[in-house]
Amino acid sequence: MKATLKKLENCKVELTVETDAESWKKALADAKRKVASNLSIKGFRKGHVPPAMAERYLDPNRMQDEAFRQILNPAFNEGIRQTGMPPYDQASPEVIEMKEEGPVLKFTYTHAPIVKLGKYSGLTADHPVASVTEEEIASDINRRLEGSADMVSVEREAKLGDSVIIDFVGYVDGKAFEGGSADNYELGLGSNSFVPGFEEAIVGMKAEEEKDINITFPTQYVAELAGKEAVFHVKLHEVKEKVVPTLSDEAV
Repeated sequence: MKATLKKLENCKVELTVETDAESWKKALADAKRKVASNLSIKGFRKGHVPPAMAERYLDPNRMQDEAFRQILNPAFNEGIRQTGMPPYDQASPEVIEMKEEGPVLKFTYTHAPIVKLGKYSGLTADHPVASVTEEEIASDINRRLEGSADMVSVEREAKLGDSVIIDFVGYVDGKAFEGGSADNYELGLGSNSFVPGFEEAIVGMKAEEEKDINITFPTQYVAELAGKEAVFHVKLHEVKEKVVPTLSDEAV
């Protein structure tokens, strides 16, 4: 086989391969066997038709089409070997000429970009050294210790910074409102995740203590509750205190 390469724009190429008589003869023989193996003739099982009889029923056009398929991969691989231009995507093949010794095939495909390196040997680069203060080191250590803190149950009054487990039910005009109740809810005092005044009112409560908390919803709130006065009945089950580990290799 003889291969030639034509470069196009945008990394496209046309690879032309002239097949030789021996390769084409082999492709035709392989195609004949494949087509014959799928031949159905009354009185014979599929694939078991005698060669002499099968010859009379074979479609020449079908055999040639199959021969083209048989020769595509060997021709393409040989063309790549000769030109040294491997594909980057799927090639589009076509038959551009049929010679006595075999077809002339053209494969159009994209090849990997060819990059020409500039001068890179001997280059140097600056490696700035980061400057870290003692305050920054201490701040990072404290952040890591805080992240490893545990919440430990304590027998005392709740204070800001604690976490509490509570049941609560909210009432407006003497009626419980939707979304205003929960059981065994864990609340961080000082997190400002509840209505203003609610968390502060829990400060000083102890485990198993109950109380009513009067609050007024902000005007910028859901429409049905905005600006309204409410009473929350709260029962506190547990007070938890944040315990930050001391500095050690294990803790940091």
